[in-house]
Amino acid sequence: IWKKGLFEDGYLITEYTEDAAIAELLVHRKEGFCRDLAKSFAKFVVNLHLNGIIHLDLNSTNVLYNKENNEFYFSLIDINRMKVYPKNKKISKEKCLKNLNRFTIDYDLFHYVLAEYAKYRGWNETETLIKAIELKKRFDTHRRRKKALFSIFKKSNN
Repeated sequence: IWKKGLFEDGYLITEYTEDAAIAELLVHRKEGFCRDLAKSFAKFVVNLHLNGIIHLDLNSTNVLYNKENNEFYFSLIDINRMKVYPKNKKISKEKCLKNLNRFTIDYDLFHYVLAEYAKYRGWNETETLIKAIELKKRFDTHRRRKKALFSIFKKSNN
């Protein structure tokens, strides 16, 4: 229901899926990440970004996959944390790269996905990786400091 041009009330109906989180094949494997899935994931994220979609919690448990006929298909969950840009607005390179910070803590996987992402975008791979790794390190440092700070408050409340 719309009120004064704003969405006020409604229902969200979603499809039930038994698809698995990409974490299963990218993060939680002893033998290393599945390169085919990582490559397909990079292409999926490129398509999201080119269509003006930024998932604000793009981590490996919020992206589901299934494989049919040797092709991976993806779906997103926790879509309440998503930003959709107007069709005529291009998302900046920095925003796109920052959007990939959360999906893994494994720098080998991160490097692989970002290299594939850059290829699909037609961006210079080396420049993209340098910028992406700089942004990721900054993000990870901020996250560690935040966790450390919150752990101090947790200890003092116990």
